Amino acid sequence: MRSRRRHTIVRYTKFVKPEGAHDTTFLKLLREYYGQPDQIYVDIKKGKGGSQPDLVDEAIKREGSFDKRVVVMDGDRDLDEMQKADQKAEDNHIEIIRNFPCIEAVLIKILEPNKKISGLSSPRLKFRKDLHPRRKTYTDKRIPG
Repeated sequence: MRSRRRHTIVRYTKFVKPEGAHDTTFLKLLREYYGQPDQIYVDIKKGKGGSQPDLVDEAIKREGSFDKRVVVMDGDRDLDEMQKADQKAEDNHIEIIRNFPCIEAVLIKILEPNKKISGLSSPRLKFRKDLHPRRKTYTDKRIPG
């Protein structure tokens, strides 16, 4: 006798385009722990960096019938670049979520709530040893800021 397959009806779909690898990993972790797969489907496309308007373009070009499209990016970019991305997103009904100054700062605040990071630049936060355990060299000359 054939077994019956259970069909799940998804009520809402969302496409999320993160900026980089840390953003992608963090969002997938959130989806895994807090997602409700029987109510909402969240498609997270791996981020590769690039300019913010280009990230919005990638979200626009993504094939699929999504109820909502979201781009997650850092707030440490040039104001002009961020405004271009905002305008392009608004014209195409895409929501932008920005991490200030960057996702690495958010992660450090979660992992080390008492750590003061307000004086550190985004590049210095992005090249922290504990966020990149596989990298071998970390010198102050290599890290701007």
